[in-house]
Amino acid sequence: MLSEDPKGDRSLVKIQRSSVVSAVLLLMILSLHAFATDDRASLDQKLTELYKGKTVMVRGSYCGSSLEFDGSGKVLGGNQAGDWTICRDIRINDLKMADGHLQISGRRVLWFFDSIQKKFREVPEIWPEDQKIKEKKKYEKQMKSLSVSLRLEVPRGADQAQIESLLKNTFWPPDASPLETTSPLWACYFAPEQQDCWPAAPRTVKAPAPVSKVLPGSKPPKPVFTPDPDYSEAGRGWRLQGITSLDVVVDAEGVVRRITITRPLGLGLDVTAAEKVRTWKFEPALKSGKPVQVTIQVEVNFNLY
Repeated sequence: MLSEDPKGDRSLVKIQRSSVVSAVLLLMILSLHAFATDDRASLDQKLTELYKGKTVMVRGSYCGSSLEFDGSGKVLGGNQAGDWTICRDIRINDLKMADGHLQISGRRVLWFFDSIQKKFREVPEIWPEDQKIKEKKKYEKQMKSLSVSLRLEVPRGADQAQIESLLKNTFWPPDASPLETTSPLWACYFAPEQQDCWPAAPRTVKAPAPVSKVLPGSKPPKPVFTPDPDYSEAGRGWRLQGITSLDVVVDAEGVVRRITITRPLGLGLDVTAAEKVRTWKFEPALKSGKPVQVTIQVEVNFNLY
């Protein structure tokens, strides 16, 4: 008769118990992974329901086809801020969590000013329907250029409330005033009733002199250096043409001190016009033979030849 090896039996029991423990741990890991996956899918669905199809306003109006933000909503990289008509608004197509980031895809919403209807309209409306059909490839190329992606760093374990807080730091609230979401150049356009709508004078000017319109009997400032502004990329691509009007303060030395937009054109052209007019030089206006600071209206005509 063969004798049993008690030690061998105990080893077998240990192996069996180890296998059971491993199997249980594996099941727990798989269950946790499934729970996390389900939780993330639920979060993705909630965010999609809240934001898909909505137009948001990016704080800082950063340009570019790709934007990245840290966990506080601060933009990363070298993206430059631009005019609200071309860099502020984004219509969201999709949102999803991946690799510790919230990834958003959408398209830019660009604005041009309709001088007949006296309101801003979205850029696809700038081309008549027959032109869209006739120049289909060019139109599709322009629409494709509006595509944009955003990547927001999300703190580990963040819930829906924390992610929504991050989004609030990245985007302006829907009811934010245009005075908050646009540059000071637009202050008098959006709030003409405010007496202080003019952008602040440069800090180099200790005390701005009184500003007045050029009155009869006075000699207006004479332009001596007036370089033409550049076309914005969006303005050229969408073939926007027209006139933007600016109110410009020219001081007693013939230097441009302040500018505000009074009749816009859109697609970033108003700001490119203002940036160039800021470099213009004048012989100062004269009143009773003395140089004075005055406000003049400047019209900048954008034409494609």
